Amino acid sequence: MIEKTAIIENGAQIGIGVSIGYNTVIFSGVNIKDNVTIGSNCLIGTKPESKYTDEQKGLIIDTNTVITDFVTINLGTERDTQIGQDCYIMNNAYIAHDVILESSVTVTSSANILGNAYICEEAYIGVNSSIHQNSKIGKISLLGANSFAKGELGAGLIYVGSPAIPIKINKVGIANSKLNQSKIKSILKESAKFLE
Repeated sequence: MIEKTAIIENGAQIGIGVSIGYNTVIFSGVNIKDNVTIGSNCLIGTKPESKYTDEQKGLIIDTNTVITDFVTINLGTERDTQIGQDCYIMNNAYIAHDVILESSVTVTSSANILGNAYICEEAYIGVNSSIHQNSKIGKISLLGANSFAKGELGAGLIYVGSPAIPIKINKVGIANSKLNQSKIKSILKESAKFLE
C-alpha cells in the first residue's frame, strides 16, 4: 500500500507489493523491486552529497528489504547505490552515495554509512555507529554500537571502539547465518587472521 501523502517523482520505478509510508519521498532515479517495505518520513534517492562531482546514477532497492522511518539514502555518482535483498534498515539511518549493501544486511538506528562503502552479506551495523567512506565490512561481521569503522573489517568478527578493532568471533551471527557451510568455514579461517 502506498499512502496518499507519499510523493513519488516521475522516473522512479516501483515494483509489485511495495509499501510506502506517510510523507516519504521517492525521487527520480530510484528502482524499488518487489515486496519492499518503506516506512514514513523517508527520503529515498536524494541527490548525492558530494562536492567532487555533479554526476548522478541511480538507487536500486532489491526484493523483500524493509526500511523503517526517517531513513535517508542517496543516489549514486560513479555507480548505482545498491541495497540488496532481505536487508533491514532501521530508523534515522543514513546511507550515502555509491554504497553497496549485499543481501541480509542489518543497519540499526542512527547508523551512518558514508560514500562508496561496501557492506557484505549478513553484516550487522550497530546503533549510532559510523562507517568511513571507501570502507568494507566483511560477511557476518558486527560493528558495535557507537563504533567508528575505517578501512577493511574482516569477516565473521565483532568490532568495537573508535577506531573499531576486532575483539572476538561473531559466534551468534555465524550460528544464525543462512550461508552454506563451505562459506562459513572460509569465513572462520579468514577471521582467525584478524585476531592474530
